[in-house]
Amino acid sequence: MDQMTGVLAPPGLPDTQIKILVTAFQKAFADKDYLAATTKAKQTLQPMAPAEFYKASEAMFKTIQSLESVLKQAK
Repeated sequence: MDQMTGVLAPPGLPDTQIKILVTAFQKAFADKDYLAATTKAKQTLQPMAPAEFYKASEAMFKTIQSLESVLKQAK
């Protein structure tokens, strides 16, 4: 099953600090030992830029909201 994981920061975080975080994660995702470990664990990575992650998480939230009535019936 796919799982979306991300890093959240406070609203209004300066772009300079966001760039520091993005660069650090890009470096981690390029590390051969890290990639070997994720492959061994059968994890599929799909690194996203902040705007891409926001768009994807917003879409997922809307999907979950659309299932609200079904989820309430499952109680």
